[in-house]
Amino acid sequence: MSNLLIDLTQKGWALPVLGALEKGAIARTHPLAKQLQTSPISIRTAIAHLIMLGLLKENPGHGHPLRPEYLRTPLGEKLGPLTLEVIRYGEQQDVLPLLRRRWTLPIIDALEEARSFSDLRRGIIHVTDRALSLSLKDLARANLVRRKVLVEHCPPATLYLPTPQSQKLRRPLDGFTR
Repeated sequence: MSNLLIDLTQKGWALPVLGALEKGAIARTHPLAKQLQTSPISIRTAIAHLIMLGLLKENPGHGHPLRPEYLRTPLGEKLGPLTLEVIRYGEQQDVLPLLRRRWTLPIIDALEEARSFSDLRRGIIHVTDRALSLSLKDLARANLVRRKVLVEHCPPATLYLPTPQSQKLRRPLDGFTR
């Protein structure tokens, strides 16, 4: 499990901002807010978070008002194409709002194979039982996770399995290891 992926998904607009910059968006607060159809405050918060993670930095240059305010770091450049893959998948499958949620991508990343709830809980740092439970329900509704109840066990056991749809996200998510 990648701590970088967990850290990145803490702010809902961090992933879309990184993806927009990869697409060539103007690296300024208001143009990004307009392009992503959100508030400048949300963008500023995401940018501050990306700076803290070492994915963006402030442009040290002065001069023209159209000069970008922020530049991607080498790590931000490396993760840009992967972020764009995740965003494109979310747009194509109409699940982008779900992918922007805090625990969605870390759960998909942790589900390489069938795992129990407690295994997932131990494998994802800082996730609460409630957050994991709600996220798994949302992922099952979106057909990104399959829930299998093993009735032959006493008491019955539940396993969570990746679906073919979630497996398509595995390759870009694997790139989020530092």
